[in-house]
Amino acid sequence: MNQGHGAPGYSLRWLLMVFVTALMVSVLVAGTYLSASRFTQYLAYQLQVQTRDAAVALGVSLSTVETDGEARRIIDAMFDSGAYRSIKLQGPNGQTRHKRGRESADQGVPQWFRSWAALPAPQGRAAVVAGWEPSGEVIVRGDPGPALTNLWQSFLTDLVWVGVILLLSLWVLWRGTRRLLKPLGRLEGQALSLEAGDFSVRTPEPEVRELAPVVRAMNRMAEQLSQTFRRQVRVIDELQRQVSQDPVTGLNNRQTFEQQLNTLLYSREDSAGGVLAIFRLQDFSAFNRNKGRPAGNRLLSDCGDIIRYFEVRHPGVISGRGQGAEIALFLPHAGIADGDQWLLELVHEMSERYSAHAAPGVGVVQVGATVADPALQPGEILARADSGLQQAESGDQPVVVWGHALPVSPSDTTDWRTTLDAALAGDGLTLVWQPCYSPLGHPVMEQVLARLAIKGQWMSAAQFIPFLERYLLTSALDRRVLELTLEKLEQHPEQVFSVALGQASLADEAFLHWLGLRLERAGNLTTRLWLAFPERVVQALPDAVATLEDYAEQTGVRLMVDQFGTGGISFDYLARIRIQGVRIGQQYVRDIHQREDARFFLESMVPVIQQQGMQVFVSGVEVADEWEVIQSMAVDAVMGFHLCRPQDQPSVERERG
Repeated sequence: MNQGHGAPGYSLRWLLMVFVTALMVSVLVAGTYLSASRFTQYLAYQLQVQTRDAAVALGVSLSTVETDGEARRIIDAMFDSGAYRSIKLQGPNGQTRHKRGRESADQGVPQWFRSWAALPAPQGRAAVVAGWEPSGEVIVRGDPGPALTNLWQSFLTDLVWVGVILLLSLWVLWRGTRRLLKPLGRLEGQALSLEAGDFSVRTPEPEVRELAPVVRAMNRMAEQLSQTFRRQVRVIDELQRQVSQDPVTGLNNRQTFEQQLNTLLYSREDSAGGVLAIFRLQDFSAFNRNKGRPAGNRLLSDCGDIIRYFEVRHPGVISGRGQGAEIALFLPHAGIADGDQWLLELVHEMSERYSAHAAPGVGVVQVGATVADPALQPGEILARADSGLQQAESGDQPVVVWGHALPVSPSDTTDWRTTLDAALAGDGLTLVWQPCYSPLGHPVMEQVLARLAIKGQWMSAAQFIPFLERYLLTSALDRRVLELTLEKLEQHPEQVFSVALGQASLADEAFLHWLGLRLERAGNLTTRLWLAFPERVVQALPDAVATLEDYAEQTGVRLMVDQFGTGGISFDYLARIRIQGVRIGQQYVRDIHQREDARFFLESMVPVIQQQGMQVFVSGVEVADEWEVIQSMAVDAVMGFHLCRPQDQPSVERERG
């Protein structure tokens, strides 16, 4: 199921880190500022005292000398040995007798720091006397430069220690909050899982008193939601089975088979013929009388298993139980050659199973077959198959008899391999694009469809896929389609495309390995790519589905189950696998405005699927009445001929053109 993502915003851990960091920075900066301010005041006071004492001492010294030369030597010695900006000796009338001065020694201190510290240049004065008479005055101006330099260096040292303490504290806080908030992180993970529709996650009850009741409530809610979802799926699954499935064989019932047959034969989007066959167990009524009805049901169930296994190996095949011991099988797009071979294999296998239940050599299964031409009415096609069956029953051998088979040219079955190889290797492959719209009519994405040039005509996938499967070329087609689609994604960064992968490709380990490498190499392009696979693959190829889930988690590509509801499997897989969407096929959409069973199924399943965090897409909407019903169901996106036919270019290229 889809993995949800948290809403945009800041994590509690980061908010806590930011708050504590801001608080610590404020405290440390304030402490550093106050400490530096007090130290500045102390330096200013010391400079004032030092300058005053120096002036007094110099005045006393100069009062003891008798000549100006001695006075100059004393002044020079004191000036050179101290931090003074100037020393001046002046006479009684103010004339300068001697003066020494220099610039402030505060190199390397930035101007903003000088302005902030504002250390004054103190001045000291002292009288000079000769005997008892004043002979002049000495004026000493201190130099705050060295003190300012020391203050700046001390400030830088304090900043370094503040940074070290801050980083160490933040590291301890980061490690501590990781441990302290771990229970909250588990709770957040559970909430995201619930948002994504994953009800299996449970959170261990923490020791934190305030969180414990919240965790208990979340676990209880998750368990209740999980049980509710399973009950909903079981109810819908059972109702669907009762409405559409034969309880003995596990195949479709007659009504469902005929509905699916009409959908495949008479679809406007991709109608094509195929082979219709009716199997009948000879003398089944006598077997029932002799062995009993339970034995007859077991025999029919075994025959149903054979048919279902055949369906798994041949995607697109539909089957259903007819009246009594009849089983109907439709092979879409198959020709007489393929149909005859497959039907003979099934006849012999079912006859062997019949003999195992009855007696060796007694059980016989016979088949009447015909080519299903969309130009004929359903009743005519069934009548032709029944005509072949009546001819087969004239004997007692397991045979396939064709009733009114339509002719087929030898070239239809002999040179397909050469034609397909040439089309895939050259320019015989082109892509068409079918837009997918929201119920409000807004484009959501575009489905990528392949067309092959066969004998001068462009053919849709439904027409050539059976031949690709016969010659093991499905993976080659899917590789080419993916490569071309990724090129378009690179050209149009605003587009979202969907590509359907064939079951045969997913069964090919080499293709899966190539797919993983190609998606990884595509980078961010994969976030705008949907990969769809048939619902049958969930049961037939669980390892391949698990591999796709890993690719989706690693690269961001999104996964979609195609042909939802037609795989013959329980819907509980929706709670097991990590997919982002399902696509409901035309089997449920065709004439939905007249089919209460199909409408009930979709109205029940759509909200259940969306509650799991998945998107619901619908395909095959061909008429306005179908579109009106689908619009009322709040699905995520819809496509079909009623909305738009496949186009030769993506919508962005058509708009630019």
